[in-house]
Amino acid sequence: MNDHRDITPAGGRPRGFRLGPDDEASDGLGDDRLNDPALVDGITARRILGYLVDVLLLGAVGVAGHLLVFMTLGLAAGLVYPLLVVLPLAYHTYFVASAASATPGQRLLGLEVRRLDGGKPGLLQAFVMVALFYMTLTLTSGLLLFWCLIDDRARCLHDIFSGTLVIRSDRLAAPAAG
Repeated sequence: MNDHRDITPAGGRPRGFRLGPDDEASDGLGDDRLNDPALVDGITARRILGYLVDVLLLGAVGVAGHLLVFMTLGLAAGLVYPLLVVLPLAYHTYFVASAASATPGQRLLGLEVRRLDGGKPGLLQAFVMVALFYMTLTLTSGLLLFWCLIDDRARCLHDIFSGTLVIRSDRLAAPAAG
């Protein structure tokens, strides 16, 4: 007997996280529009600068954390230091899965992350992308990040394996009105 019930609220979309495309609209972008070379023109330099902005923001939080530990004479160390370790992963995941689909550094430089069908990544897909980024960065000292220099859409390996694409949001044209 199959006791599989549909628990989706009437008129709502299914809940939960999916790594692949989900049931929400793909924001009007299709595969053809994502293949436009203008969307990824100059993306590598923008990604690097955007990441540096994010590192500066995270560094400021890190300094504040260290000051808190200092001001509490080390009593806050057991709480602050574990949080500082997971902060970059949480920061990037949250912002990539947000409505803006970009970290503050990416937004500043006119970038956003998209799924390959044009939609915005969900929380699980954003987490996988960010976790793969940090694994690539850690395990290879960043050498695998150079893959974007030979990829036709400037995708790094963590983008490829997570099914995402970083595009220039300033080059997205509004979908034609029907």
